[in-house]
Amino acid sequence: MNICVIPLSLLELELLIRSGDILIDGKKASEQETKLWFDNLCIALKQYGIILESIECEDFVISALLRSEHNLSFFDSYYAAYVKRTKSRIISMDKVYDRISGIERTDPRSLTEDQ
Repeated sequence: MNICVIPLSLLELELLIRSGDILIDGKKASEQETKLWFDNLCIALKQYGIILESIECEDFVISALLRSEHNLSFFDSYYAAYVKRTKSRIISMDKVYDRISGIERTDPRSLTEDQ
């Protein structure tokens, strides 16, 4: 299974860390702790061969349409747009994607190291 990440997901992750919605070592992370966390994430992405894929201009159009049709959040609409455009599959526990035609979702809990 080839796995990729779009940069917007890393932006969303950083916003959640900076806001304190995601804690590092049980507390809101400092800039240095956030930098270290992302350093380690980049190492892990490389180690597992997970690449960053670009979004394209078409994704902005698709995401706006999906937000209005399905009441998706900003980030969810971009993830859905990317998946629709590339005809790929999204790995997510969020069932919001199940109601969008043309999107196939895999729950990450169903994945094993064998895949």
